[in-house]
Amino acid sequence: AAFAENEKTLKHNFPGVPHYLLDTPERDGFVASQHQDLDFVTALCPCAGLSLLSSGSIEHRTMMNQWMINSAKLILSEVRPRVFWGENAPALYTNRGKEVREELYDIAKANGYSMSLYYTNTMLHGIPQSRKRSFYFFWRDTNVPMFEYFKKPARQLGEYLREIPKDSLHHKDSDIVAMTDKLMKDPFIQFLQAKYNGKGIEAMRTWLNEANKNGSTMNSYMIRSEQMAEANQWFLENGFDHHYKDTKRILGKIADKKGFWDGSWPMYRDDGIFSALIGRTFYAIHPSENRLLTLRECMHLMGLPLDFEFVGNNMNAVCQNVPICTASDMVREVAAALNGDRTITNNKFMMQNNLNEKIDYSENSLLS
Repeated sequence: AAFAENEKTLKHNFPGVPHYLLDTPERDGFVASQHQDLDFVTALCPCAGLSLLSSGSIEHRTMMNQWMINSAKLILSEVRPRVFWGENAPALYTNRGKEVREELYDIAKANGYSMSLYYTNTMLHGIPQSRKRSFYFFWRDTNVPMFEYFKKPARQLGEYLREIPKDSLHHKDSDIVAMTDKLMKDPFIQFLQAKYNGKGIEAMRTWLNEANKNGSTMNSYMIRSEQMAEANQWFLENGFDHHYKDTKRILGKIADKKGFWDGSWPMYRDDGIFSALIGRTFYAIHPSENRLLTLRECMHLMGLPLDFEFVGNNMNAVCQNVPICTASDMVREVAAALNGDRTITNNKFMMQNNLNEKIDYSENSLLS
């Protein structure tokens, strides 16, 4: 029930798929015994508890991690598929996630499962988005398998975005116009366009290339190109009170050698890659056109099919899922292991790193 807004789009695109709200009384009619002995079950639990961007208290983060813990308890003890696997923040693979990993492994052992983790980045799976994530797997009645490593050919951001056919769903002329208008109304853009005689956005692209940077937020660009003080004065003179006060605060932070939260829009090079698509990068400036990205372009960065229709008001839900290319590779690896096409190790716990193609940790003992 807590994720009803996020689930609107899934229910809309897959109306024939049964849907249960397991955090409701009597689990919304879900009976575990009717779903037992499945080949695999997949979970996408909230990662806020382990996210490096989480600003909540320890108690709040622990509460958020309970979705992962409780789903593991339910699936491993009552549904008992051959494999249960899910995705979470990269921290699950690091020292920051050690306690959560250990709790998950205890649940696995208590129910006769082994456990493995796979650390990877979406850019290694065919989409130009730098999105590091952890995948966790529980294996029933067997030690963990060795997955293949992935390093698919690198793609350039601009080339990838231009794959989208003109007039696609969420990428029609009206969407292009709306994203153009939204960008041009931004006070930073208005300042740059005024300063560079209508070529301010191109000036930022030129700076990215000359500075040899893959991308930059608007605030970072203004600071590094030494234009923030000038912009601050322009905001004052042109009645942009909010931006005047905000840039004055940032300049003060810089003078005091302190950091500040940067939620300004980013831009990435046409021949570069996108950073992780999250709420504060959703409204990114297109790498070669003078507009923001359309909803379809953001969905394309997550690998969603061109006929996949978004519904609802929470567009951040697009960011809060697993890129299809990465998830598909994990599905294929699980299927290969279940079909006997992957080597079974002598480990009941293992951490496999796709970034450097090595096993970071293994526990060499048989299942009890």
